[in-house]
Amino acid sequence: MARGEGRVVGHPTRYDAEIALAEQACDLLEEWLEGEPLPEAEKGGGDVHRFLDAVCEVLRLEDLEEQGEDLSEDVAAAALDRLKEAMGRFSSWPNLHRFQVTAPLVEALESVELEWLALELLTELPDAEVLDPQESATARHSFRRLLPAYIRILDALDKWVAEVEELLRGLREIYDEDPDDEVVADALERGLILNAVRSRQRLLLDDRRRMVADEPLPQPLHEAAAQLRGLAYDSDLVECGLHLLLCDAIAAGVLPADAPPKQVVAAAVAYLMSLEIDPEEVDVHRLALWAGTNATKISKLMKRISTVSQWQPPGETAPPEARHHQRWLVETISLAILPARWTPREDSARSTYSTAAAEERLEELREVAWLMIDPLEPVRFVSEAFLYGGDAPDEVDEHIVAEALRIWREERLADASALDHPDGDDSWEDDLEEG
Repeated sequence: MARGEGRVVGHPTRYDAEIALAEQACDLLEEWLEGEPLPEAEKGGGDVHRFLDAVCEVLRLEDLEEQGEDLSEDVAAAALDRLKEAMGRFSSWPNLHRFQVTAPLVEALESVELEWLALELLTELPDAEVLDPQESATARHSFRRLLPAYIRILDALDKWVAEVEELLRGLREIYDEDPDDEVVADALERGLILNAVRSRQRLLLDDRRRMVADEPLPQPLHEAAAQLRGLAYDSDLVECGLHLLLCDAIAAGVLPADAPPKQVVAAAVAYLMSLEIDPEEVDVHRLALWAGTNATKISKLMKRISTVSQWQPPGETAPPEARHHQRWLVETISLAILPARWTPREDSARSTYSTAAAEERLEELREVAWLMIDPLEPVRFVSEAFLYGGDAPDEVDEHIVAEALRIWREERLADASALDHPDGDDSWEDDLEEG
């Protein structure tokens, strides 16, 4: 008899018994946290039980760590190996049953704050296209649970993946069928905002990496900066911002010729932090300790580096006060920093403006307008083919601009002005009418 076909009392197949157990996972984990043991695995089954048992072991080790116990790497590795082996067993299940068992297990992992593990389960799922039409109808209920969970988890982990827009399209279809489903509506709004912000960060990071490649640092500074990663920050954006700040400081001549590289890097990191948080909250003492000096010396170097914000490199046209936004952005990002989520075309690839080309771009907009949360994004999307950055170029025909905004108003699901104005004041609409 093939694996999974063994009958279990009260269930047509073993898979049904396993899925029934998975549906109880939230309650079982909650009871386990209160001191109750997991129930014994039913005869003929065991994959879900094995997985829940491995999850409980991870929760137990996390609890011991929070209590201050020093766990050996071997113990932690063994627990993760058990978890990986238990997850791997689901990979041999039929695709339909994998979707059905993953939905309740993901919700159970959310309930015990193991979103990272839930994301592992979700990313291991096969593409929905592998289901045949008959199975797809049965799996639809699972999709209604999985798609919002996927977005909630990505939002909780502040993680963006390329599949986000596809997830949002699926959520949009579900929302259209049942706009009163608050779980779906909440996930859709979260996803729209996550996608708009994080995909801008991705574009920004690509831009910074190109700058870094074009402006190498002296080797001693490069090595010192590499040593500090993981101690004071752990972000690619911060790493690029630090690199470019040091490049500007060298070009502006604000660094003392005899300053030790580690002290320069520590002061630069302190300055970057001061751009994002209250300068009084920057832990200068810890950075000084790493650099082998005192806080006073780092503070003096930090003050010298701060003067680079008034320096303009060749070809720079932005006002000095915007310098750190353009090259040294640290952790956060404003929706206004980049005008659109679409990568600008190279000058050689841009066509000259024509109404026909703008109309073609407008047709493309209809497919993605509902993903936009900024009322200017549609206009910029249409105009990006001709001119990237700032407001739409004057040459864009008035009727095309009006049509782009009309499409956005009809399709939008998240109102950016409501984010900016908690009282719901749509001030941008007034400005638009005056313009």
